[in-house]
Amino acid sequence: MCNYAITRSSIFALLFGVGVVIVACAVTSCADKRETQKDPTVARKTIEQVLADHTEHWMAIPGVEGTGIGECDGAPCIVVMASRPASELEGKIPAQVEGYNVRIEITGEFKALDKE
Repeated sequence: MCNYAITRSSIFALLFGVGVVIVACAVTSCADKRETQKDPTVARKTIEQVLADHTEHWMAIPGVEGTGIGECDGAPCIVVMASRPASELEGKIPAQVEGYNVRIEITGEFKALDKE
């Protein structure tokens, strides 16, 4: 039969070791989350999703005739077609939304064609 002496110092050492492991795990977990948030490869919404999320709001602004996807400086961007000068829409339509540039194009008023 074996006799083990449990002393106060051995209990303290055991608890201290467990505490160190718990703290190390918590710190590592938090560090991993911060790295993921900074990682530019983390998936973001597609331009189609962003356009769909904002089109209804923009179409409610007087002078906005339509929205679409275009190209700005070689990259995809959101195009807001308007019948009013861009200066009248400033503050209502952002220059960038969810990482995509937004360009206002003055197209004039859209009208449906008569079917005759």
